[in-house]
Amino acid sequence: PVFSSLHFETEMRGSEIELKSASLHGGSFDLAWLQELSPALRANLPPLRGGLQFDWDGRDVRLSSAGLLSGGTQELHLKNLHLQPLTGAGGINVTALDLKASQDLNGLWHVERGLLQKPAIEWTRELETALLPKSESTQTTAWQAKIDALEVKGGTLKLTPTALCPVAGELAWST
Repeated sequence: PVFSSLHFETEMRGSEIELKSASLHGGSFDLAWLQELSPALRANLPPLRGGLQFDWDGRDVRLSSAGLLSGGTQELHLKNLHLQPLTGAGGINVTALDLKASQDLNGLWHVERGLLQKPAIEWTRELETALLPKSESTQTTAWQAKIDALEVKGGTLKLTPTALCPVAGELAWST
């Protein structure tokens, strides 16, 4: 299943749907499944394999006709995140990530609380290319976030020089 429970309390307001209270629980996301779902979808997905489990809760969130979320407060809980390029080395593994964020009237996102548990990141050229492909579009999309609180418990970071990060090295941290 993509998720085991879904709850929405909504109200239409012009071209937007206001989510007074919403939740998706017991979610599971697998990139291999999405890539097999449709050739058109596969063409728009990054060249990655992996997946995660998730829960999401939102309050006073607006959903535009373009499918964009804004406003309100959102809580996201990810578990067992695993991403790696389809070819080559590199990867991101995270035991758990818990975030609580809200958006103010000026559009600034505030990460009110964050907990990242046991990230293991191996940054390589292949991973960078898969996550951040070069775009020929001149159109830019800007959004801003302010991190008020983020705690990292245990983890490792291994860097191989890339176009965006020409640094090599390793570090580990514990709590």
